[in-house]
Amino acid sequence: MYTAFTIDMFARAIVGWKVSSRMNTDMVIAALNQVITDRNNIKDVVHHSYRGIQYLSIRR
Repeated sequence: MYTAFTIDMFARAIVGWKVSSRMNTDMVIAALNQVITDRNNIKDVVHHSYRGIQYLSIRR
């Protein structure tokens, strides 16, 4: 199992997450979409990720 977490570094809290049996782009996008859905104003958000192919891949 793999987990993608989205962390609010200011609040030091996990604000989005997804668990999957496959480490792929869809898992990461689902975690980010959870944050977008749960937060009202995301225009000032900066997303930073550490190395990982699932963050660099292109979904077709």
